[in-house]
Amino acid sequence: MSKEKTTPEVETPEVETKPTVETPEVETPKDETKPTVEGLTQKQVDEIIASRVARERSEILKELGVENIDDAKSKIAKVGETEQELTKKEREIVLIKTGIKEDKYQEALALAALRGDVPLEDALKQVVADYPSLVGKTESFGKTAGAELDHETPKYTKEFLRANQHIPHFKKLLEEIK
Repeated sequence: MSKEKTTPEVETPEVETKPTVETPEVETPKDETKPTVEGLTQKQVDEIIASRVARERSEILKELGVENIDDAKSKIAKVGETEQELTKKEREIVLIKTGIKEDKYQEALALAALRGDVPLEDALKQVVADYPSLVGKTESFGKTAGAELDHETPKYTKEFLRANQHIPHFKKLLEEIK
């Protein structure tokens, strides 16, 4: 019998290991005097970029005909207001041309809007055809209110002419039909 050496088994205690915490890399401030790859410092590169941006902005403002960004913003706002006013006036003209009663304008516009992508004038023609009660039954100068739009002779109701008699052309027309 041979003697075998046996080593007693020793239990090793489990050691609890804590997870390693990664520390975020902190950017160290760049040395603005240290040359970059092309031999320029960061400060020089920043100045070049700022100069270029200022030159481009100046060219754009000059092309737009304004001196600064605030002027450009105010002009854009004025254009938007003018377009809204023009659209409002155009809508009124179409309503007048179709012979719709003034107190029915909002109703007629709402019904026209339900027509989808149809141009306003065409939509209002359809509305007048479907809802003849929207058309004024007042006397008019020129064609009958609600008549087909042919752009030959403008038609104005007496109410319209009275409301606009401060305009010489309408005053003259009102005097002609009295």
